[in-house]
Amino acid sequence: MDRIKILAVVLWLGCGMALAQGLLRPASLAPGDKVAIISPASACKEKYITGACEVLREWGYVPVVSAHAKGKHGSFSGTIAERKGDLEAALMDPEIKAILCSRGKMPHYKVAADRRNRNGKASGLLLGGNLALLNSFTASPIDMLSRYADSDVILFVEDVGESLERLNRLFYTLKVNGTLGRIKGLIVGSFSDVKYTPDFAHVYDMVESIVDGYDFPVAYGFPVGHTDANYPMPEGAWVTLTVDGNGAELAF
Repeated sequence: MDRIKILAVVLWLGCGMALAQGLLRPASLAPGDKVAIISPASACKEKYITGACEVLREWGYVPVVSAHAKGKHGSFSGTIAERKGDLEAALMDPEIKAILCSRGKMPHYKVAADRRNRNGKASGLLLGGNLALLNSFTASPIDMLSRYADSDVILFVEDVGESLERLNRLFYTLKVNGTLGRIKGLIVGSFSDVKYTPDFAHVYDMVESIVDGYDFPVAYGFPVGHTDANYPMPEGAWVTLTVDGNGAELAF
């Protein structure tokens, strides 16, 4: 095989494939490049594929619809052999520069219960990230929390290598600037390598004291942060956060 292309759900230019000889990175897409559209799993409505073709053309690319992308075999787009054949054909064609799957399932996360969790259900835009960086962006052009101040927001936060004292100040900043008063739900991720003080035994205990008095659902121990367990959190996605006695669930 002279070249290996990457199967991706989206046209994400920075992706690569780890091989024994190292990490290969595909070239960035250029106007006129061919993008294959395949349906490797469930059958897809033809209008979705047609719409994807229109968007790709608007972006300057040439869509190439696979033989069975619009097909139907039971609940699938084709037999296993047909779907496998479409994928292999796209991978082996040197003119295809990217592959777009017509369908994909949105993530659905479930996390075990934490004793500090606050039950409830809320929906909104998923925004957040590293707590220190979120605070440093305040009043800047990339201050997402201010930009979407009028929107329903599910906020997620995490951090690494901070002292408990500084984390306390960072959370209080979210309180005094009105962020905690506007959000619809809070996801508390991993806070690793914390430099503790005698005030609280755990960061989550400190957070619990600060959000006391608000009525939004809070999920602690969510696997997002500077740890091996780090779930993808698409910024700006519409999500529903449900917290109950069984744990926390985040649906996209």
